[in-house]
Amino acid sequence: MDTLYANGSNLIGTTIMNLIISCFFSTGYIGYFHRLWTEVFSGFDGSQKHRRWQRIQLVVLGCGVGLYLHLTTMFYFTGSIAMVFHDIALFLLIVPFMYKGGFNLLERCIQIAAFIYVWVAHHEGNMSEPHVIIALILTLVIIGLGQVYHDQVIYNWKFGMPFVFLLSFLFWKTLPHVSMNIVVTNTVAWEAIVIFVSMNITIMFFWLRNFRNNRQNKRMEQMADYDGLTGAKSFTYFQSESKNIFENAKQQRNDLALVELDIDRFKQINDFYGHSAGNQVLTEVTSTIKNVLERLGQNAQLYRTGGEEFTIIFPDQTIEQALPSLRECWSIIHKSDYFYKGEPIDVSVSMGGTSLHQSDQNFDDLYNRADEYLYMSKRNGRNQITIEGKVRFWENKRQKLLMLGAFFTQPVVDIESNQRKIQTELLFKAYDYCKSKWTVPNDIHVSIATQLRLINDLIDKKHLGYVGLTVSATSFLEQNTLNELKKYLEHNSEIIGLSIEITNFENIHDEAQMKKMSDLYHQNGIRIILSDVSNRKLDNQLQNMLSYVDGIRYAMQNIRVRETNEEVVKNIKAWSNITKGCNLDFILDGIETSEDVEFARKQVNARYLQGYYFGIPDLPVLT
Repeated sequence: MDTLYANGSNLIGTTIMNLIISCFFSTGYIGYFHRLWTEVFSGFDGSQKHRRWQRIQLVVLGCGVGLYLHLTTMFYFTGSIAMVFHDIALFLLIVPFMYKGGFNLLERCIQIAAFIYVWVAHHEGNMSEPHVIIALILTLVIIGLGQVYHDQVIYNWKFGMPFVFLLSFLFWKTLPHVSMNIVVTNTVAWEAIVIFVSMNITIMFFWLRNFRNNRQNKRMEQMADYDGLTGAKSFTYFQSESKNIFENAKQQRNDLALVELDIDRFKQINDFYGHSAGNQVLTEVTSTIKNVLERLGQNAQLYRTGGEEFTIIFPDQTIEQALPSLRECWSIIHKSDYFYKGEPIDVSVSMGGTSLHQSDQNFDDLYNRADEYLYMSKRNGRNQITIEGKVRFWENKRQKLLMLGAFFTQPVVDIESNQRKIQTELLFKAYDYCKSKWTVPNDIHVSIATQLRLINDLIDKKHLGYVGLTVSATSFLEQNTLNELKKYLEHNSEIIGLSIEITNFENIHDEAQMKKMSDLYHQNGIRIILSDVSNRKLDNQLQNMLSYVDGIRYAMQNIRVRETNEEVVKNIKAWSNITKGCNLDFILDGIETSEDVEFARKQVNARYLQGYYFGIPDLPVLT
C-alpha cells in the first residue's frame, strides 16, 4: 500500500475510483433509507405491525449494515479498500443522526452504542489518550447539535459542510498509526475525509432537492387546503388530516385534545347587518384565534368546518392543558369591539372540548363528544366553554340579532379546441342559510389587492393562461386598480395575462373616462369583459361601451328561470350576433350539464363556455 501511495498518479486514480464507488453507493442507499423513513414517520398508512417491522428495518439498515461492514472489513480486507469500506460504515452509522425526530429512545441508544463501539474499535491503540477522548466527546456533541439545528445543517451548505467535515476529521485524524489493518498515514486520513465529505455532499444534494420539492408540494397543497375567506384550514383538509392525527396519537399513545367552536347567533348577524358584515366577523374571529394561539406558542391546528363553526386540534396535549389558551381566545373575542361600517356588532363564541379517551375507537368518537359539549354550551345560553360535559367559563352578553364565504376558481373553455381552458376566473360563493344552499351573492365586493393575493395563495399559476378577476365599475375607473394589476403582472411572468370583468357597468356614464381607462388597461395587456348582460338591452350607452371592451359574459342561468326555451335561444343568439359584429368574445355562462354543452354548440353557436360542468367547487355540506 505504501508503494501505491508513493506513486502520485496511482493515488489520484485510486482516489477517484473510490470516490465514484462511494458516491454511487451513498446515493442509492440514502434514496432507500429516506423512502423507508418517510413511510414510517411521515405517513399513517399500514398496520401497526407493518410499521413496527419497518422501524426494525430502519435500525438494521443503519446500525446493522454499518456494523456488518465494519466487522467484515476488519477480518477480510486491508489497505486502501479497507479504508473505503470503513468510511462507508462510518457513513451508515452517521446517517440516522441526520434525521430529526421519529426514532424513539431505545432506537437512538442503539444507534449511539453502535457508533461508539466502532469508534472505540478503531481507536483501540490510543483510546486512553486525552485528545482521543476529547475528540469522541466533541463528536457526540456535534451530533447532538445537528439534531437541535437540524434544518440549518441539512439544508444549508455553510453549516452542513463544516458539520460533516468535523465528524470525519475528528474520527480519521485521531486514529493510531495502524487501525483495523490500515496504515493510517496523513495521506490515507485525508483521502478518507475527502471520501466521507463527498458522500455527504451527494446526499445533501438529495436532501436539498427533496426539500425544494416538498416545499413546492406544500405550497400547491395550500391552494386547496386553506379556506380562502378566513385563512383557516379547509373542511376538506380537516376530513383527512384529523383522522391521521387521531391514528398517530392512538398508536404512539400520545395525548390529544379537540375543540369545537361556534360563533354565536351568526345567522342573525348576517341577516341584520348583511353578508359582508358576516364575512368580516368570520375573518376577524379567525385572525384573533390564530394570533392568540401563535402568541402562546401553541402547536394547534385550526380548521373551518362549517359556516361559522371551527375545530381546533391540540396534538400532544390534554384538554386541561389546552384550556388556558381556549379561555384566552374566548375572552378576547367577547371583550373585543367589532364594527361594520361604523355599526358595533356584539360577537361571542361557544366552545366544547374533550381529550382523547382510551375507549375512543375512531376519530368520530372524539369529534362527536366535542360536538355534544359545544351544543351544551349553546343550549345553556351561549358564550360558554364546556369541557368534558362541565361548563368551565361563561359570560352573559347581549347580542343584537346572523354567511359563510369561500373563494373558488372556474375555467372558461373553448369548445372548438377540444374544451381547451383559455381563462381561469376567481369567484366567490356564500352560504345562504335561508335557502340552505351556496349562492353567488350580489352585494359582495372584494378588493383587487385581496383577489391578487388569493391568486398567489389558491391557484396554480403555471397552468392558467389568463386569470379573470371581478371589479366594480367604480374600481375599474380608479388608477390604483390599474397600478395593482400592472405591478402584479410585472412580478408574475408565468401568467399570460389578466382579464377583468366589470360588474354594474351601467354606472359608468362618462364615456371619455371609460375610453381613457380602457386604453390604459389594454396598453398593459389587460382584457376587459362586461359582466352579465342577460338582463340588458342594447341601448346607446351599452353600444358605445362595446367599443372599449374585449367581450361580454352572458349568464344563461339567470334568464332561464323566467323565459321559455325559445326566448332564451333568441336572446342568446341576439347577443352572440352583436359580439360577432363587434369582433368581441362571447362567454356563455351557466353550463351545468352535457346537454347544456350541446345546446350551446348546436342551438346558439357559442364558442366560449363557463359553468359548473367544467368545474364544481368542493364546498362543505352545511345545516
